[in-house]
Amino acid sequence: MGILFWIILMVILLVIEAATYGLATIWFAAGAFASAIFSIFVKDMVWLEWVIFAVVSAITLLLLRPYAVGKLKEMNRRNKTGIDTYIGQTAKVLETINNLEGVGRADYKGQSWAARSKDDSKIIEKDKLVRILEIKGVNLIVEEIKEA
Repeated sequence: MGILFWIILMVILLVIEAATYGLATIWFAAGAFASAIFSIFVKDMVWLEWVIFAVVSAITLLLLRPYAVGKLKEMNRRNKTGIDTYIGQTAKVLETINNLEGVGRADYKGQSWAARSKDDSKIIEKDKLVRILEIKGVNLIVEEIKEA
């Protein structure tokens, strides 16, 4: 196939990876790179170039992808912005939270939010402290913080 084919394939795969940022094609780009290097030194062994492409792609996919995905998730957790920073924080109940009646408000940093309990059967009384678990639309999903 030759070095030109493998370099073009590698560039295409890297462009796709850059556009999608999904850790899907970068492993195959590594395989194409390895095949390009191999094709410099060994001529007329197209079948072996494809074998090297497949083996290197599979190895990088199976061994490196779990590590890379973990690192990306860790980076995303550290780089929370906006309302994502509310998750795990403490809020104060302004109005009793009762999911069955569809009522409840909580204050977080001076802002009043509609609030719902994580557990529909739990009623959280006014002035209790709650932990913000998630945000769904305009509702804080919370759980009561038990006093020690």
